[in-house]
Amino acid sequence: MTGIEVEVADWELGCCGGPLAIGDRVSWRLLAVLDDTAPEDVWTATPAPDPGPGWSARVLAARGLQAGWSDLSAHLPVGTVRLRARLSATWHGGDGWDDLPPVTGRITRIRVISRLHQEGTTAATGQSSTWYAAHGGRTFVSVPGSEEHRDVDTAPDGVADRADTVPPRDQSSYRAESGWLVDLQLDP
Repeated sequence: MTGIEVEVADWELGCCGGPLAIGDRVSWRLLAVLDDTAPEDVWTATPAPDPGPGWSARVLAARGLQAGWSDLSAHLPVGTVRLRARLSATWHGGDGWDDLPPVTGRITRIRVISRLHQEGTTAATGQSSTWYAAHGGRTFVSVPGSEEHRDVDTAPDGVADRADTVPPRDQSSYRAESGWLVDLQLDP
């Protein structure tokens, strides 16, 4: 049986997912998020519904999986593409990817994801970093390569260390939990 790693964002689980536990059987649609730290894979990119002005969107297929991809600043050609991307779960709907076939499987491992956030204005090239606009106009960007994981048995509706934590004015960085990395053993 094939296994994959899927990131589950804190907001996604809190919105529409409910708690997760090792042994749970789940069914999710997948999104591909560009990430220079992910292993490179070969995907077949086909046109996707128009996500709006300036956006590029593709349906990516590889190893029997399909994932949605969209970006405001990057463009993927149609055909065979090599890219580094991590898979992210989505199930709340209304995001333009409702027609993607879901993957279904059993959760075999759950890790809390924490990232270092640095005050700044731009994300590194090739990194789909999450930006956190904080009080007082401060913006924090996830630092590439700063991700750490901690094994847990369950993923509740929210992480204990909220990603919207704002550091004091004299600090320009902070570490926060932002979701989970789930190992999913796919159904045949």
